[in-house]
Amino acid sequence: GTAGLGIMQEFFSVLVLIALGMAIHQRYIKKNPHVKAHSEFDALVVIVGIGGLIITYFITNGMFINQGNPPNPVWSIPVSNAFAGLLTVLFSPDAQSAVGMVSFWIHALLFVALLIWVPRGKHFHLITGPMNVFFNANATRRSGAALPKMDINIEEMDDDTVLGASNITQLSRKSLFDTYACTECGRCQDVCPAFNTGKPLTPKGLNVELRMELERAAPLIIAGKADAEGVVRPLVPSIFSDDFIWSCTTCGACVYECPVDIEHIDTIVELRRFKVMMEGDMPSEAPGLFKNLERRGNPWGVKDSRIAWAKDLDLPVWGKDGGAEDFDILYWVGCAGSFDNESQKTSTAMVKIMRAAGVKFA
Repeated sequence: GTAGLGIMQEFFSVLVLIALGMAIHQRYIKKNPHVKAHSEFDALVVIVGIGGLIITYFITNGMFINQGNPPNPVWSIPVSNAFAGLLTVLFSPDAQSAVGMVSFWIHALLFVALLIWVPRGKHFHLITGPMNVFFNANATRRSGAALPKMDINIEEMDDDTVLGASNITQLSRKSLFDTYACTECGRCQDVCPAFNTGKPLTPKGLNVELRMELERAAPLIIAGKADAEGVVRPLVPSIFSDDFIWSCTTCGACVYECPVDIEHIDTIVELRRFKVMMEGDMPSEAPGLFKNLERRGNPWGVKDSRIAWAKDLDLPVWGKDGGAEDFDILYWVGCAGSFDNESQKTSTAMVKIMRAAGVKFA
């Protein structure tokens, strides 16, 4: 009943109404495709539920004010006081009490209904999102977070060994939990180079579709029907196309932008690993690339030496003819910097920069 509580409730209630107005504008007026909900019904229930909570809060407070029993000092709840004035204009004193009591019970019912609804719908991310961040040990906020290692022991492999993941039972717990942490905010899509150039990949869709598949199959698996036909389906092509998983450039933009630390790339790479290592199924460009790597040690199959680009730079090469041993930085040039004409210019410029800075490198 304090003024401080009244001011805080009024302030945040108004902010919530403004936010709901923005959401309605984005979804139903502007029809922004990036915020399209997996379930429009679910989104509508939550918008109506939260909006109803706020409106009924103001109406109920207005009734109490008109009855001379304000829940807080009247000056601290100006919006509720405005609703009290509106009730006075529209209804008689008896009708105001009836409207106020109906509003009170609608408020209570909406609150309890949302408590039940939220864990069953998309908005479960209110709980799972913070948990996903708290328990994430892969440091996604750091550029270059590592992919999960593959535990391959050729001597122990048998016909039941699976490399990568084909269905939801073979995905990691983190990949499955990611689907429930997803807020469907669309930030991953906004920065995805594949999605923004018309490719079939959508990082948001990855999690939404996986969650739908999990919700379909998991009850049947728990009921012991995992072996029944159609229960455990291959994710590619049943859910995702080949183009979907191979459109990803693994740039990490989606992972970096995600507010709840979802690891989109880990899941996509697991699906790719299965396709390549278990089925020998890969894009047509890949076999030639693998052959060049195996025979020449670079994707282009170039015969030149890896350090031919630096022949006129008098560079210390680590491990070559007992070469450089005393250095602070190892400049790892990579294939493009060694063999691609344009990238060689970058490699040469980097050498000049480090020399000008006095860096001891090899």
